[in-house]
Amino acid sequence: CIRKSLIEKVGGVSEDRQLIGVEDADLWLRIARITDRFKYIPLRLGHYYLDGGNLTVYNNTMINKLQYLFSIHSPHLQNEGLIGQAKKTNDYHAARINEMMGNYREALALHISSLKSPNKKLAIRSIFWILYLYGKLYFFKIHRSRKINPHPVLGNKDLIKFF
Repeated sequence: CIRKSLIEKVGGVSEDRQLIGVEDADLWLRIARITDRFKYIPLRLGHYYLDGGNLTVYNNTMINKLQYLFSIHSPHLQNEGLIGQAKKTNDYHAARINEMMGNYREALALHISSLKSPNKKLAIRSIFWILYLYGKLYFFKIHRSRKINPHPVLGNKDLIKFF
């Protein structure tokens, strides 16, 4: 439960077009800056079902929105350590979006970056996704090498390097 006066005190839900899709996170972060009355509840109280009918679209626009949200709120963190931790969390989320978009190499690089997070659960998840993505890239490389006809000049070897 949150009081209407608190929402009004932070200026309400932002109408910044760059925050469409993440405006709720922006609101919570602005509220968190003016109150410490948040409680951690170590239980899952809901879930988000992913299928083709969800309103959230996972694409570069969503990654840009998350980066914009980070750029707005990271200066309010108390020290460089917290900013670094928030950056690693942001990298993890961007990695997951890239993975959903099929950008496996970019996802892999971002997961490797998020490994340095002090959040152990995030680091363990990143390890899982790194192993998964290495496997997927390796399988893709083998699968593609068997189905591609050799290029008349380059042959298969250079085409495999490309992928």
